[in-house]
Amino acid sequence: MQGDFLFLDIDGCLSRGKFAPFDVAALQTLAALVQQSATEVVLCSGRSLSYIEALAQIVRFGRYAVTDQGALLYDYLEDEVVYAPQLTPPVRERIAALAQYLAAHGDQFPVRWKMSHGKEACVSLVAEKGKRAEDVRAVVEAHLQTDGFDLHCSGRTLDIIPHGVSKWTGAQFFFEHYGKKATRIAAIGDSPGDLPILTQADFAACPANAAESVKAVCDDISDADEIYGVIDIYRRHFL
Repeated sequence: MQGDFLFLDIDGCLSRGKFAPFDVAALQTLAALVQQSATEVVLCSGRSLSYIEALAQIVRFGRYAVTDQGALLYDYLEDEVVYAPQLTPPVRERIAALAQYLAAHGDQFPVRWKMSHGKEACVSLVAEKGKRAEDVRAVVEAHLQTDGFDLHCSGRTLDIIPHGVSKWTGAQFFFEHYGKKATRIAAIGDSPGDLPILTQADFAACPANAAESVKAVCDDISDADEIYGVIDIYRRHFL
């Protein structure tokens, strides 16, 4: 199957902040626009599978999602979860052991954090208020063996991801696994974690709230923030 594909981030794009409620009316507006377009939308997020499942019960933009920073594929209709090739059983065991250790001993380190629960393919640590992801990264690198993992910082969140996994590799695996071919690949994101796919896409865009490093590589930057910016971009480029 051949066509145009849009890989769409969630946090900072569809959501209005980590703890802010979704604007359901705006999500439904975007979903209606998606129905009018021939472009296939694939959610592409660092969020966990359970989070994606919950969002799909509110509104659905397509059939598929790339989750856990590119490590998992999810098919809503078949309720099928597929691990990326990098997620071998030994790697998954290391992730589980690392998550267990950090959860049990996090209060012993000079920087405090909270873990994002429910993730199977990576470990996400959210720094305490007043600290940044780089502060958590320095502690993790000083006290733990992180060979075989990539550490990505975004705001207060540090993602510990198996080496070679990114949203771009997740997109490539999506095409390979489902036997799809793209005439054009587009991506919308807002944070450094989106850079691997934004820099490889044929068309890259972001809302106004995006990080400066993201804006620097985008073909289009909306004047509106978050979901409202995504709606603006979609209307101008995908209808």
